[in-house]
Amino acid sequence: MKLVKLGWVGAMTLSSLMVLPFAQAQEKKEGTAAPAAPAVPPAVGAPPAPGAPAAPRVITPEQRAARVEARLQGMTRTLTLTDDQKTKIRPVIEQEFKSMEEMQNVPPAERPKKFLEIREASQAKIKPILTADQLQKFDSMRQRPTRRAEVPVPPAAPPVAPAK
Repeated sequence: MKLVKLGWVGAMTLSSLMVLPFAQAQEKKEGTAAPAAPAVPPAVGAPPAPGAPAAPRVITPEQRAARVEARLQGMTRTLTLTDDQKTKIRPVIEQEFKSMEEMQNVPPAERPKKFLEIREASQAKIKPILTADQLQKFDSMRQRPTRRAEVPVPPAAPPVAPAK
């Protein structure tokens, strides 16, 4: 429920930030000076303003906790984790997210390699916590393609000419 509320709050904030430039532009057209924009940090995932330097993405502790909880729930659903396993795995996932967030100053060309290293390190910590059955499911989860781009797309059928 908290995640749904957080999503709505985020959506409302983002939509109000998107409407603000239009309201200011209308005021400028009418000849009145628009007030200075409030010093509001950009929404997470929002593109930076043209010409502005890219600001590091700031993730709040609440957002990190929601991400950790979502990941843990997904693993619980797939692997049927016990409460003891959840308490042992949660800090590993939290550390993984913190490490990934600290990668803002790593050159973009090296990020995928670093992300992979961080993920493999956390998976190596999780494996000893799992049972043999869970470990087999865990390894099969890792073998699946993670992006749609990795799934081969069948060729499109040639267009059919209309009948005369």
